[in-house]
Amino acid sequence: MTKSCVKDYYEIINVSMTACSDEIKKAYRKQALKLHPDKNQDDCSGDKFKALQEAYEVLSDPAKRRTYDAKLGNTTHLADIFNSFSFTSSPRATNRHFNGHTFTNSRGAHTATRDVRGRGRTGNFRQSPTFSRPAYQPPPCFSTPPSMQRAPPPQPPPPPPPPPPKQDEAILYDVKVNLEEICNGSTRKIRIEREVLVADGILVKEEEHLSVEIKPGWKEGTKITYPKKGDVYPGRIPADIVFLIKEEKHSLFQRDGSTLRCNMDIPLCDALAGKVLVPNLGGPDFDINFEKPIQPGTIHCILGGGLPDRKDDCKRGQLVVTFNVRLPNE
Repeated sequence: MTKSCVKDYYEIINVSMTACSDEIKKAYRKQALKLHPDKNQDDCSGDKFKALQEAYEVLSDPAKRRTYDAKLGNTTHLADIFNSFSFTSSPRATNRHFNGHTFTNSRGAHTATRDVRGRGRTGNFRQSPTFSRPAYQPPPCFSTPPSMQRAPPPQPPPPPPPPPPKQDEAILYDVKVNLEEICNGSTRKIRIEREVLVADGILVKEEEHLSVEIKPGWKEGTKITYPKKGDVYPGRIPADIVFLIKEEKHSLFQRDGSTLRCNMDIPLCDALAGKVLVPNLGGPDFDINFEKPIQPGTIHCILGGGLPDRKDDCKRGQLVVTFNVRLPNE
């Protein structure tokens, strides 16, 4: 009989050849619970359970284990190993072992014949009579010669976690507003379109109207953001929609923060009378009476005639007016 025919007790208990006593005991208990005839209705469960007990009785005893390991590497005849050991095979004895007591075969010593596969059939090799087993003492762990060790195959590294989804770059929309809207405030309805990839893989376009509230005193460059209103694709975070305030050029007024400036051409008759109406961006015109003739290039400041303060709606800037007198021949 060649070495390849020897039953592998380590494989039966499901441990490596370098396993220590605690590992063997733990693996044996796990296999015993799995193969015990009371819990396993498989036709071969009894034979498997006996083979398991046979393997454990050898590997749990340091002396038997050393003999087995040595002959496992050198013997050419299976009987040399089997004749060195005797076994018990009672499930009840195993149950008593699990309860922490010394156990023996409840029917006394007996002789059993087994084939090479340990399934209870008559074979060419006979076991020696069984013996009453002494109280179990955990043997110390020991090392197996490197030539006999079965190193477990290297485990592949775990796959890296998927990267978090990235958000698309923000989409900018310019919103052009005039000074009247900045002075008095207004609301715009702006239509946007976005692409959405639905569950069946079809790309559809959605339309939505977003409200942009323009508050008094806002300056150019103010941003209004609608989060995640951009295109919708799997594995990506929709982009933000950002509206950017842009001021349109006014025909009369120029803005300087909350101050408004303007140049007014007035006829000579109004200049001589010293009375003039100045346009007001936020309400009725200003009626200005200088009570003397207005000289060309005269600069007049009207407090509260400018734009609202963006930080305080109750405050307004000033209106600075430069008068240009228009002569009759011009």
